[in-house]
Amino acid sequence: MKRHIVLALMLVVLAAFCPLIEAYGTPEGALRVGTESSFPPFVFRDDSGGLAGFEIDLAKAVASELDREVIFIDMAFDALLPALSAGRIDMIAAGLSITPERLKRAYFSKPYFFSRDAVVVRKGEAGPSDTDWFKGRRVTVQARTIQDDHLTSMGGVDIIRYQRSGEALRAVLEGKADAAFMDGVSAERFLVDDHSLGEGLKVALSGQITSGAMGLAVRKIDGELLEKVNSALEALSAEGHLDQLREKWFGEI
Repeated sequence: MKRHIVLALMLVVLAAFCPLIEAYGTPEGALRVGTESSFPPFVFRDDSGGLAGFEIDLAKAVASELDREVIFIDMAFDALLPALSAGRIDMIAAGLSITPERLKRAYFSKPYFFSRDAVVVRKGEAGPSDTDWFKGRRVTVQARTIQDDHLTSMGGVDIIRYQRSGEALRAVLEGKADAAFMDGVSAERFLVDDHSLGEGLKVALSGQITSGAMGLAVRKIDGELLEKVNSALEALSAEGHLDQLREKWFGEI
């Protein structure tokens, strides 16, 4: 009995100190940025295992303008907005598209990139000419993306959801689905960087199907941070730094 009491007291003490341990692991004043690393060239893991991509460079540049250290927290895409709302991160930099539904949950910066959508199918197959083609077919998406939302609102589509974009593409390659619906810039990068995907898949349709404006997201209570982020983006644009980042990561895309 005494051992159970001692164990219970130890757990209470540990629980009390856990927030302190987490706080000491984060430098005071650091900007905690949530991201998701399966979205090249926006965010991905490089050969050394570190985070790289347009969003990573952009967040670092914004943090530098704010004179704050930046810490990246890599998590599942569908966990980003809940983590922001819960205060576990201060900002999202993950190629997050600005939509009416997301605007109910977070403030967004001014757009800094306009992307497009892509439908990816196996080589040798015709693919779609419009979005009506989706109905009655098995289509993979990354969970909680705008492509997922679009197909859900359409109805009549057998949606297969994955946590990572690469998994959605590989399912098509392996014949588990008819097509993948995803960001066009990222789709093209996957097909270039992954030999097996590039050999077996093709972009069958590319264009503006969903909203393509991307922004950095902050909590609704952080209006002051939003103003500072927007000012930082304006400064980076005026200096030509944003154009340099776009050229570095997207080339002529």
